[in-house]
Amino acid sequence: GASRPQPSTAHLPGGLHAGRLQWVVQGASRPQPLPTNPWANVRPVSTSGAASQPPHVGTKVVPAGIVSPFAAGMAVGAMPVALLWLWLWSRGPLSAHRPPPPTGIAGVRHIVRLADGGRMQTRLWATAENTAVTGAKDPGENTDEEDPEYDFRPIDTSPDGTIVFERDSDGFLVMAYGGDTDLWMGLWHPDNPLDFGLEYFATQVAIALCTGPHRRVLVLGLGMGAIPATLRAMRPGMALDVVELDPFVIQGAAKHLNLKEDEQLHIHQGDAAEFVRQPEQAGLYDLIICDCFDPTGIPEVFHTKSFYEDAVRCLRPEGVLSVNLIWDLPEASGIRRHLQDLLISPHHIFCSSTTNLAMFGQAKACSLLPHWPLLHRDMLHQARQVDAEGRLPYSVAQQITGAHVLEPGGD
Repeated sequence: GASRPQPSTAHLPGGLHAGRLQWVVQGASRPQPLPTNPWANVRPVSTSGAASQPPHVGTKVVPAGIVSPFAAGMAVGAMPVALLWLWLWSRGPLSAHRPPPPTGIAGVRHIVRLADGGRMQTRLWATAENTAVTGAKDPGENTDEEDPEYDFRPIDTSPDGTIVFERDSDGFLVMAYGGDTDLWMGLWHPDNPLDFGLEYFATQVAIALCTGPHRRVLVLGLGMGAIPATLRAMRPGMALDVVELDPFVIQGAAKHLNLKEDEQLHIHQGDAAEFVRQPEQAGLYDLIICDCFDPTGIPEVFHTKSFYEDAVRCLRPEGVLSVNLIWDLPEASGIRRHLQDLLISPHHIFCSSTTNLAMFGQAKACSLLPHWPLLHRDMLHQARQVDAEGRLPYSVAQQITGAHVLEPGGD
């Protein structure tokens, strides 16, 4: 799987503004791990590193009936600020609104780094396409030499150079595509093993845990192993089949994240499209999660409607199909149309910090008898029960709250 950072700074978490392309997540001091929910205390920082604070309007106590010119001027100056806050409040949180599609793929590269012993900084490096707008540096520059605090170094690279594992001095592991690409696959630390650093993982886990008591699950695309590792930890009795094309990815997940097969987890090395086409897979799974990417985006075989028809045939009655998309890729709109044709009242969840979009729903072909489709209130009830367990470093209820039914013909 993969994720691309959100190119529109107007909708980044923490209230970031254009030209401010950093956010800081407060964590514990070294050697303690990051907090269980590192995104809970996001605060914006200016490009100079100084924290930007909301405007503070001071008041001056004066005798009754007397108003100083300075106080009057401050009151008048505060009115536009107050009106702006009222307007923002009336619209609700920015994360509740769908980010507007960019005019083109911005080509933003996500660089994760650790600094100050426990503060995780995430920078967005813009390409020449949007450097003029943001003032950011070009990712083609040698960032390692210019930024000595970025100390992630390659520890394992696939023979063809397309997959790279990197680790820093604090023990954080990053898995990314090699070469000139802006897609990466997660951040992980052994002290916080269920936090993989990307919001779309939380979205897919929320869908898996809140759309029914799934007994057997198929995950297409292993990546860093975040989804099967989390589901195995949360639901030990769940049977998991994972299909991954690249043997290096399978070896890397076992070597660096200790994700190995057991009685409940089986990893199949092969092509996902061929796997779901096999007749013996028909009707086996309660849930299928499709998370298939390569360095260019979504491989062409997963653009076709026939692939999703084959996947639907692998579901049991009332089974659920969930697909991870990057909504600004050209092929995403066609895939959404396929899913609208094949799923009953499909839901979608937009990630607030990346351009990932999850689409999921029950398959029409598997619905032999009339039944209720997925209902938001039922999923939210299950999500609150999962959160009450207190085992995940994020809230699945927050993810499910953002789920909405995609209306027929909607885009």
